[in-house]
Amino acid sequence: DSMKTEVALLHRDYPSNLRQYVEERLNPLTKFNERMTAVRAVFDRQHNNHKVELIASIGGRPPVVVETTAGTPQVAFRQALDGLVKSLKRNRTKFLDAKHQ
Repeated sequence: DSMKTEVALLHRDYPSNLRQYVEERLNPLTKFNERMTAVRAVFDRQHNNHKVELIASIGGRPPVVVETTAGTPQVAFRQALDGLVKSLKRNRTKFLDAKHQ
């Protein structure tokens, strides 16, 4: 069963390959948490800044949400992805610790 990835680009002026770039980087996230069912990336432009919000849905847990802002959508996305990966690793450790007690 594969994880669902959704990329929402709230502006028309994003590069056409951005969606594919984002999906390719989100797909490997399942290795951090096999219970992750979906991850959604929302790109929004605010003046000269790009805001990226990543929402990871994990079965039976509250979603993990990371939000970043940067000068380009790629940089904002990379920073958000770093934050999300850190959270997922932290969550996984907590989850595994709880399982072993």
